[in-house]
Amino acid sequence: PEKATAEDCLRLSKARFVQLYYASPCPDMADLKGEYEAVNHPGGILAPGVQIFTNHFFGPGKWVGKAFQPIDARRGEGYNIFQRMGGDGKPFLTRSRRIDTFIGKSAYDDKNAYHLDYSPYNGGLVHSMHDELRKINDHLFVGLGHMASGGGSINPAPFIVHGTPREWVGC
Repeated sequence: PEKATAEDCLRLSKARFVQLYYASPCPDMADLKGEYEAVNHPGGILAPGVQIFTNHFFGPGKWVGKAFQPIDARRGEGYNIFQRMGGDGKPFLTRSRRIDTFIGKSAYDDKNAYHLDYSPYNGGLVHSMHDELRKINDHLFVGLGHMASGGGSINPAPFIVHGTPREWVGC
């Protein structure tokens, strides 16, 4: 696990990715601090729909990351990062879709998970969105996300948060 990369996780089938999630420990709140890259896992029959949603309807641009800021040992805050093209043809980042984070029991098993709750700050379809993370190593976290319109927690969308964190900017 210490040497695993995002690419290693992306090569797994969706079923194997979910098994990796089950086998992985819950990160501490302090394990996630700053801005990270993020990517949807390409596996599963609904993966193309997830990709279309996250890159065209979820935010103002292509979804490329998540950011986290611990408040204390059990809760924190965060946001999502999107890439857009400027009028000059150059890409720039936008930060939106705030979240509350907390440590608590997973919707998928009896272990704790690092939760990302969208409901306090987002309306529409995103209001019911909820993600969970588990830790592979200091630079790699595997996640399962769901929302009511996609079937809830019985139909998770896998994703990865990875990389060396950049400084928290806020949104």
